[in-house]
Amino acid sequence: MPKGSVLFSSRAPIGYVAIAGSELCTNQGFKSLVPNEAVNSDFLYYYFKSMKQLAEKRASGTTFKELSGKTFADLPLCLPPLPEQRAIVSKIELLFSELDNGISNLKLAQDQLKVYRQAVLKKAFEGELTKKWREQQADLPDAGDLLEQIRKEREQAVKVSNKKTKPEIPQPPESSYEDNLPEKWCWVKVDSILFDPKKGMTTGPFGTALKKHEHQKSGVPVYGIENIGEGIFRMPNKIFITEEKVKELQAFKVKPYDIIISRSGTVGEICSIPEMITSGIISTNLIRVRLNLNIISTKYFVYLFQGGNVREQVKELCKGSTRAFLNQTILSSINFPFVPSLNNMPSF
Repeated sequence: MPKGSVLFSSRAPIGYVAIAGSELCTNQGFKSLVPNEAVNSDFLYYYFKSMKQLAEKRASGTTFKELSGKTFADLPLCLPPLPEQRAIVSKIELLFSELDNGISNLKLAQDQLKVYRQAVLKKAFEGELTKKWREQQADLPDAGDLLEQIRKEREQAVKVSNKKTKPEIPQPPESSYEDNLPEKWCWVKVDSILFDPKKGMTTGPFGTALKKHEHQKSGVPVYGIENIGEGIFRMPNKIFITEEKVKELQAFKVKPYDIIISRSGTVGEICSIPEMITSGIISTNLIRVRLNLNIISTKYFVYLFQGGNVREQVKELCKGSTRAFLNQTILSSINFPFVPSLNNMPSF
């Protein structure tokens, strides 16, 4: 077949078009068009690209779809005079070039937005965004006082339950970051803001606990990394299990306002479980965090994890020789800036 011939794939995938850059041979999976001097090869190329859906619709076959020679010959061909063909091709290529530039500019804008978003989050958790607001407030509570109250409550709970185990006492960590926080803020570890210091964090079940053959097309959803999208919970779900299997995996169930965090792959992606979600368990690639909602909001924690100092700590602590990985030990070592009386904070 001579150079400049147009190739049209007639077997799955049907409708792919190319122009031969040199002489070549083709197999039965292609229909070849050798245009004469009255037809522009580029015009045929773009025209048959526009015919892809019609060609797929007219293809036949049981095992795989194919477009026969007769059916291909019956496809309509709009053929204006040669000068207009060239004009059409020139206009298509001009518009496509503008589209490509638009895509490049959009990607650049998206990258710039990510940088701006990180800058906003950094300022937010250094206290810059609420500096003027704090100056206008009187008698703002102290985060350290709130932590002391939590410590006493947990200590009392242990005494009431007659447990001999040492209570988990939340304390601001010794940190080089302490001087960078506004007055009455403090640094805390995640244990201090969990609803329960022992049960507030859970890693998804190991592969042996939930095997692939137990996956169902319907039932109770198993949430994974694909359900997390830039701080937002995503649907639909891909994997389900039976109610009977859920009984074996009670420890991994989630409920509204729980936080889920990816611990492998795209490490550190985070979102909260929406109020509409009534059932489900986490997969092995997630960590579930259940916060004490009396002292911290899920939305604040999600933003906290997405940018600023916390994000930098996650990246640094999760570095690995082969791949990044997050676990409960790393999560427990991260310093979080804690803001008192979140219910009185302005919303943005």
